[in-house]
Amino acid sequence: MKKISELAAKAFVQGRRFTSGNTKVNSEGLFLHGNKIAWKHPDVKDWVVISFCGWPTATTKDRLNALTQELGIKHTVFHTKNYVLHAEGLPINPSDEYYFNTKDNKKRFMDI
Repeated sequence: MKKISELAAKAFVQGRRFTSGNTKVNSEGLFLHGNKIAWKHPDVKDWVVISFCGWPTATTKDRLNALTQELGIKHTVFHTKNYVLHAEGLPINPSDEYYFNTKDNKKRFMDI
């Protein structure tokens, strides 16, 4: 995991601003190349929304894996198998949004 990913994830969780290279964290969320790849759900406390914004790159996976680790969602790891993006062992669509409950480990990952 890259240091920039770890620093951005910590800033996101702590609600701090952070900017380095292609990565930015502000009150709206975590951005990579201008794409919002993670944000706190505006209506539901303790839920975080993530999206690859259609770009399942190694950098996006690194940023989001760092974030899930920092949030304590250690069972979710994004990886690619046979050119298909996966989470929790299941193929996922890199254009969809996914919801994580940061407090309830029984509902770590949902596609709504």
